[in-house]
Amino acid sequence: MLLMPYSGVIDPGSEVNLADEVVVLSSVSTSSGFNASDGFTPSNITVNPSNGTPMLNRPVISMQTVAAPGMMFARTAGCLALNELTEEAWLIGGRYDPNPSQTGDEAATNFIETFDIVNQTWSPNPDTLPQAQAYHECVNVQGKIYSIGDYHPFATPAVRGDGLVHIFDPSTNNWSTGTSMPSTTGVGLAGMDALDGFIYVAGGVGMKDRSDLTNRTMRYNPATDVWDYMANMSAPRHSFELVAFHGKLYALGGYVRLFDAALNQTTTLPANHTEIYDPATNTWTNGTDLPFKIAAHSAVVHNDEIVIAGGMSSTVRYDLVRGYDPRTGEIHAHGALHSQLYDFDLLNVDGTLVYAGGDSANWRFSTWSVMYSDVSATYDNPASQTGSLLSDVFDLRSSIEASATPLWMDFGGDTPYGTALTMQYKTGADLSDISSGVWRPLGANQSSESLSIGNHTLTDANPGDSMVQYQLAFETNQFEDWTTPHLEHISVGFEEAGFVTSPPSVLNPNAEVSVMKTSHSSYGAQSTYSLSVLPTTYDGFSIIGLDAAVLTYTPSTFTLQVDDPDGLLRSSDVSATHTSSNGVDTVDWSFAVNDGLSTPYLKMSVSTTGMATTVYTTSTITSIDNQMTIEVIDLTSTSSSQGDASVDENEIYPGDALMVATVDQTFTNSGARLLNGFIEARMNVDVEATDALGGASYTNPGTWTSLNVGATTQVEFSVPNGTSGQARIWLEARTSEDLDLQTMPLNRTIHINIEAPVMTSTTPLIGAYTNEQSERIVELNYHDVGGFSNQTLTGFLWIEALHDASGNNIAEQSEYQQHPLTFSNVEDDWTITLHVNDTANEDHQKVRVLLVGTDFAGYNIGEVDPAIGTLHWESRTPEKGELLDFQMIGGDEQSGMMRIEPTKELGWKVEVGDTNRISDITRVSLLLGGDPTLGFRYNANLNTCEALDARLQVTNGCTAAVGETLTIEFHAVADWTFVTPATNDGRIEILIEDYDGSNSIVFEQQWTYEADMNVVLESLMDIEGEVQGDLTDGWSIQSGETIRLNASIHHELSDTSYSGPVSVYWNGKLQSDRWTGGTSGEAVDGMMSIEFDAPLGSGLLFETKLSVWDPYATRELLSIDLPTLRIDGEAPMLLDSTLSSGYSRFHLSGIEIGANIEEANLWSSNLTLTCQVRSLDESWPVSSLSRASSTVYDGKTMFAFMFDFSELGDPSSLSTQANIACWASGQDDAGWALQASTGNSELDPWLVLPLSSIGPDVAISKVDVTDGGEPGATMRLGIQLVSLGEAIDTPFNVSIYTLVDGEKTLVGRELVPKIGTNTAMTLRSTLTVPEGAWTLVIEADAEQTMWEVDETNNAWNKSYTAPQSGFGSATLVAGGGISVALLAGIVLLLRRKKPLEITQFPTADAPSKTVAKPLSGPPQRSATPKPKPSGLKGPPPRQASEPAAEPVDGAKALDSLIQVQPDSVELSVGSSVEEWSQLPPGGEYDYAMDQTVYKGEACGIWRMNEDKTFTRIE
Repeated sequence: MLLMPYSGVIDPGSEVNLADEVVVLSSVSTSSGFNASDGFTPSNITVNPSNGTPMLNRPVISMQTVAAPGMMFARTAGCLALNELTEEAWLIGGRYDPNPSQTGDEAATNFIETFDIVNQTWSPNPDTLPQAQAYHECVNVQGKIYSIGDYHPFATPAVRGDGLVHIFDPSTNNWSTGTSMPSTTGVGLAGMDALDGFIYVAGGVGMKDRSDLTNRTMRYNPATDVWDYMANMSAPRHSFELVAFHGKLYALGGYVRLFDAALNQTTTLPANHTEIYDPATNTWTNGTDLPFKIAAHSAVVHNDEIVIAGGMSSTVRYDLVRGYDPRTGEIHAHGALHSQLYDFDLLNVDGTLVYAGGDSANWRFSTWSVMYSDVSATYDNPASQTGSLLSDVFDLRSSIEASATPLWMDFGGDTPYGTALTMQYKTGADLSDISSGVWRPLGANQSSESLSIGNHTLTDANPGDSMVQYQLAFETNQFEDWTTPHLEHISVGFEEAGFVTSPPSVLNPNAEVSVMKTSHSSYGAQSTYSLSVLPTTYDGFSIIGLDAAVLTYTPSTFTLQVDDPDGLLRSSDVSATHTSSNGVDTVDWSFAVNDGLSTPYLKMSVSTTGMATTVYTTSTITSIDNQMTIEVIDLTSTSSSQGDASVDENEIYPGDALMVATVDQTFTNSGARLLNGFIEARMNVDVEATDALGGASYTNPGTWTSLNVGATTQVEFSVPNGTSGQARIWLEARTSEDLDLQTMPLNRTIHINIEAPVMTSTTPLIGAYTNEQSERIVELNYHDVGGFSNQTLTGFLWIEALHDASGNNIAEQSEYQQHPLTFSNVEDDWTITLHVNDTANEDHQKVRVLLVGTDFAGYNIGEVDPAIGTLHWESRTPEKGELLDFQMIGGDEQSGMMRIEPTKELGWKVEVGDTNRISDITRVSLLLGGDPTLGFRYNANLNTCEALDARLQVTNGCTAAVGETLTIEFHAVADWTFVTPATNDGRIEILIEDYDGSNSIVFEQQWTYEADMNVVLESLMDIEGEVQGDLTDGWSIQSGETIRLNASIHHELSDTSYSGPVSVYWNGKLQSDRWTGGTSGEAVDGMMSIEFDAPLGSGLLFETKLSVWDPYATRELLSIDLPTLRIDGEAPMLLDSTLSSGYSRFHLSGIEIGANIEEANLWSSNLTLTCQVRSLDESWPVSSLSRASSTVYDGKTMFAFMFDFSELGDPSSLSTQANIACWASGQDDAGWALQASTGNSELDPWLVLPLSSIGPDVAISKVDVTDGGEPGATMRLGIQLVSLGEAIDTPFNVSIYTLVDGEKTLVGRELVPKIGTNTAMTLRSTLTVPEGAWTLVIEADAEQTMWEVDETNNAWNKSYTAPQSGFGSATLVAGGGISVALLAGIVLLLRRKKPLEITQFPTADAPSKTVAKPLSGPPQRSATPKPKPSGLKGPPPRQASEPAAEPVDGAKALDSLIQVQPDSVELSVGSSVEEWSQLPPGGEYDYAMDQTVYKGEACGIWRMNEDKTFTRIE
């Protein structure tokens, strides 16, 4: 906004004479820039930031997808052209996918689709291209459609582009073929457009691999069907757009071959490069680069800009639509396409945009995942484009303490044909008026209307409407050439009244005149300016009955009129002056208020009366204030110690010093002085005595003095002289008037001194005997309240060797030389400093200092005799200490040198003296190798010996003896950090320091440093855990176990044992991780044993270097390669067994148990598996097996065990809940003990395998006895055998015994090869009846070849007495008739499994008389069942097996006992006999099948039936 003078705009009314406007100034607010920074908010408007010109934005292109049914099929790489005759858009050619589910069937097409722009519908075109075309371009020239170019990216074999030219003539409705591009220049993917009746083709490719992209430009003449070569582009490119725009061709983007400086190579990539072709000069020039890289896009001119749509870059595909004006480089954002799209075409038809087809695949020219588009969309321009520009609320006032009234508005610009520019406005006194107001001007019915370009009087603006806001409306319907209205400026003329200086918040009665400054701008020659002073309440409200004082100034006549009915102002002091500057009138109003006003509050307003009356009333309430400030504005004294009259803070004054205070009185808030009244003031002095004087405080009041009215007053007073100390000077005032006095106390601090200075100390001490110095600092310390300066005190110096002119060794006043002094103090303690060079003196000559003068208060520093001086001392001539003797302690006597080896003791003896006195020596140092920090130091004052640094370590043998001389023996050991500059090895420097300086004596070739060591590895061992030993390649060691390194270590040259610290470091790989670390240890008498831990984790530790170093790792003493180790970080885990059941307690001879161990490292040792058969009340002996692993697979070490428990106990004696319990033990190669996820101990076994009760159980159910009543007779037996348990496939015997007189004789045995489950069979046998009483005993499995479920039902017995008469036959149930005597002789058999014994029987002719020998198995069974035993502790010990008896055919043996009847007849097949005894002789029994068969060559084959009869079957 600009404020400037303005005249001649308002139409003059009858009351205005413009000719008289010669003295009044008016204001104008003008806007000619419309940026946001200028206070404008655009809507659909863009403001040029450089000149602030607003420009109407083009319509945003928002493409609308054509509703279904859309295109006939999806396609890409086609082109759009306009049939001007039918006003239809044609989609011509392209590439399509006949079967989207099939790969590689895509092909170019000659198909054409027609789009009805009005109806928004697609339909097939009856005409087709003469030849399929894709990746070509279409243009219209003189009503004809030209389809030009071709590219074949998928042809196999490759096909080069021909540069086809197809022409459609709407007047004939026919396609024809024009001349193709010249030979070998045919291209597709080119840029093409028509300009001035010619068709230009630029760039493009012809070959399938696009390696021949070109920068060639060709021009086709449709009138002559001829091609011409034009100027080439600067860069080859393809897949770009060539657009005719304002008489030139623009090549935009594409794949461009350019040199990339960053990559230092030529690339062909999507680019932002542009070129411009001028057909008038046939030249190409480079244009401004686009702000984005793009290729395979579409572009067309629309609304006088180039619209660029879709496309792709190297990394993304675009759905953006962007407007580009190459004349300005501006980019305009538009709406988006329906999807990311490329290789489609865009057409402008009379302002309507159409696009169709395209490709959305991730990869261009791909036969995989083809995504051709069948979507089309359009955009239509609106009937007109509008925009608006809204101004901020502008404040017309020149300051906030003003008011303005707007009078007119003017805005300039132009509106070409088809455009419009209008304005509306609002005015108001504040922002709320603007926000609630309506836009004006208003019409007849109070509706908002608009102003056109021009000047307009604001008849509806109210006086005081200081705020103005307006808005402008832009409109155009000229889209093709984009013509818009133009805004130049907006101006507002107004009148104003305001305060330049804010009204005072306070006015004082009876005070000096106040001046108010106001500003005014107005129209009209008779304008007037006014200032009003109104009495108010405390909160600014008018008081009834009290009138304002009004001052009115007329600038045209320079006259002032005063209207003050209540006498608020002193009439003699009222005036006004008028000035003009920068378009504004300024009035200075001068006035003063009377005292005794009815109210202490006033309010002021200012006004301008011209075309309107503009009034501003301030919000400031002016108070009538009677508060006055009394203060000291100056304080002086003729006794000042600072050299001038002013009394400064902390200045020194003597007692009774005279002072003058200048006192002023002013109204506090205005600074005005009182014009009449009575006020008194006085100056008071408060003194606080020094601490030395007791520190008491005293007050000394001054004398009251009347103050001058309207001027300052001089008040004289004196400081007290009663004590020294700190004093405070302060002001006190009083009055009898009705005034509120505010006294500023001053509180000026000074120091009062009434005492002379007192010396407290000196440096050096008075009479001291001290060394001569060239720059001696001499200090004299005094206690003094006032202090000193070079103006009050002078120093003098007398040095005997220089100033004793008389030669009498006495200092005389005239011989003293003036010497400069410096002063410093801390409160009342002062230091006077001199710098003295007394080196000219001989020993014991004198130096004297003389001070003459006073302190600041004028007190004398003290009278002294010049012969003595204020301070004196004697000079001392220093003498240095000297070396008397130096010897080596120990060392190599042959070479005379000290051999320094790490940790070995070394030493030297040093004797020194001092010609002054031995106590002058303060320190003696022995330095090695020219290194000031390597060696020893003896401190005489502490009587201590120390090493200068850690390279030497002083031992307890370092001693000193003091007598006439000082003798020191330095003893130490060398640390491993012992290093020196090699050039000074062997040097020793003896440094003697005393009060007089230092003396250095240097010896060469006194020592050598020999740090080499001979370290020999003794052993490297694993010393922890179950497996210990020397480390070798492949050694397994537990993670974290201790490794011990043993080695011998000796000094290389002296071959003496080394004792001291060493360090060990290691560096290797544990699998892929690095293993590094170190430790320290101690070597003792040439041997070291260092222990360190193996790494944590698991895996192969390899490429490990182990090195021994000195303790500071500066020298490697030994380096070895650690063997490759296997680090085992976890204990082996015994996996759970998969066994759960399947074993019977009666089959315990072959129990196979597998154990798998999960072990990541190695397990080479055996695994011990211990098992035990258990039941609730019985446990068999444990059985342990130790086996090596059978295999290792998938990280598991597998073991197989085969147990035989059959000899360890009686399974029939086990309770029902019996099992096999097993636990394992062992360790892996690293010593890890075997672990299990569950239990693995005798109490908590790893495996508990239940045993079933299924087993064999053979019982003798009954015995049929026939014949045999008399001794010697043949007794026939039918023994019925029953299998009550599982099938038995193992042969066993049924044995027949006679028991006579306690002797048991085996008389028969029947072999049972096998017997099925729940099967019964009958065995036939005979025996010869013995003499006397006897017992028949029959036992099944008497040899105990198998364990059975019930061992008590296998025996049968029957007792016989001497026959009384013969007996025929009897059937005896098993177990009947057992005598008590027989029971006593039978015990329960314990099972001992062994092979079946077959005994040779005697023939019938020679019956056996032999007593049966005890069997080699268990004892014979009792014929009577007995309870099962309990508490069985295990089987009896094994017995040696007896030799097996010769096998015998049991059937033949039985047959030998049967008397064969001579008259027996042969029985035919099918015949049956009732029992076995009726079978013909000569056969054998066969049990091979699940039946009993009797067969022989003579007797045939007989089968035993269920009822124990036999039937001949062969």
